[in-house]
Amino acid sequence: MFLTDGFNRYKVLTVVFITFNYCFLLSLIIIGLRLMNANYIYFLSLMTPLNKFDANLFG
Repeated sequence: MFLTDGFNRYKVLTVVFITFNYCFLLSLIIIGLRLMNANYIYFLSLMTPLNKFDANLFG
């Protein structure tokens, strides 16, 4: 009785742990993508004046 109870508790803990890890990884990926996206937009906005300068210089 005690062994099966412990095993069930262990199974529940494992499921909770795996679910938590999955959610944690998912949130990390989403945050990372948002940061990359923000940096990408920032980088693009930095590049735009340079592109205009190039066009004025060589065009």
